Amino acid sequence: MSRSFTARYRQIADALKREICQGVWKKNDRLPSRAQLCRQYQVSAITINSAWKLLTEAGMIEVVHGSGAYVRWTPDDEYAQILPGPRSLRVKERVVYSMLGATPLYTFMMKTLAESFMISNPDIRIVLTNLPANASYDPWLQKISEDDLPACGEFFWHSAYAKLDALLPLEELEGFETLKESLSPLAFFPTSDAENRPHIHSILFSIDLPMYVLVNRRIFEMAGISLPERIPNFSTLIRWGKALSRIRKKHPDIYPTAIPIPAGWHNVKPYLEYLGQNVFDSGFNPNSPEYFEKMFQTEESTGSLETLGRLRDSGTLLEQVNETFALGRIGFLPFASSWTLQVLDFLNPNLEVKPYAMPFHGSRPWKSFISGFGVGIFRSGCPTENRKKAAWRWLQYLFKAQPQYVRSQMMNLPVKRDVKAYVQQLHPDFYAIAEQSLKHGVPQFDFVGMRNVYTRAGRELAVYFRQKTSAQLCIRNIRYALQSQK
Repeated sequence: MSRSFTARYRQIADALKREICQGVWKKNDRLPSRAQLCRQYQVSAITINSAWKLLTEAGMIEVVHGSGAYVRWTPDDEYAQILPGPRSLRVKERVVYSMLGATPLYTFMMKTLAESFMISNPDIRIVLTNLPANASYDPWLQKISEDDLPACGEFFWHSAYAKLDALLPLEELEGFETLKESLSPLAFFPTSDAENRPHIHSILFSIDLPMYVLVNRRIFEMAGISLPERIPNFSTLIRWGKALSRIRKKHPDIYPTAIPIPAGWHNVKPYLEYLGQNVFDSGFNPNSPEYFEKMFQTEESTGSLETLGRLRDSGTLLEQVNETFALGRIGFLPFASSWTLQVLDFLNPNLEVKPYAMPFHGSRPWKSFISGFGVGIFRSGCPTENRKKAAWRWLQYLFKAQPQYVRSQMMNLPVKRDVKAYVQQLHPDFYAIAEQSLKHGVPQFDFVGMRNVYTRAGRELAVYFRQKTSAQLCIRNIRYALQSQK
């Protein structure tokens, strides 16, 4: 008897919530009275009161004594608490969305968003899968070669998929222009299809924090180093490294600084961004492998790498960089990221730190890569028009205000305009630096063969940072490796 009664009020709450999400009842509308609902569902007033209580706790309605129940939900609140209970409407379209290398926390977040989406879109079923990230090959290219693609998914680079016509041009879909107007222009970068025609094949789901310098205040105080308002140039970091290396005699467990060793195509981006300051100009083309090669062809390339070598020689840690910093054992990180802040907040949120914008490169502001995971629709994963429309509705939902805010809890920046980022609330100093850095940002490299050249460059850089070759030989070997790939 008890189980039947409980299921009934939850069913009613779920039915009313679906009607609200589908627009039957809009914000500030008065729901049918308690007596009307009792007659409609053939239940007692106690059952209706219990259903209203669930909806109130979920933020869907407000019950005004003596007046009735009023809708307080708007479409931008689609992440609202999900009411348990059976889904009575029949699902018509199944959309598989594949994440890439998702952590348990990220998977939980996406499941919550998917459940919320399905409540207001009962004709669509979202099925989440996780494609394991791999440092040695591109898992999406393998899926394309096997013709085993989901309806949609997320990825870091996608020009190779676009060139194979695996991705749909999003600008051809209904509602694209409206969506585009609501998002930052930084979320859109064209890539070419098989016939070399430019299209928007992907939209950045969020933007990673631009690279920044992060200082451990306590270690700097131990070394007697005063912190400036800003870092004027990279030479300042070299001086910090030398000064901090002197305290290792008393504190051998402390490292002056740390830079991550490249592994496959991972941990390569900071060094390419550093070397790329010499070629990032108004004519920079991120889709051109020629511009990538330019980084290793200028006279400044060897000198820039030698500068990093001097930083390495001050007693640099090369492994477990972010984790060791979070434990309070590193003086400063010259190349901190979104992941750095995630680890810090998880392991040691009370550590006293100070973030800095990257130093000027000569007389010019540092130009950061604008990067992050993008989302797109796979052509073969949508064999019918209905599947394509359903996948597009799901992607459009991901760019609503609340899903964007929820996504920003991974310490990145929303692409929807006027959405306050989680990092903005929790770490306003980090956010201010990120916002300023993006004004001088450039799109991340994305061209066919991207992972291979990243991996080859990373392999040579790893050898250099382990002091097994010179900067001159490292640059020469990278040039040779890039030429041999053509």
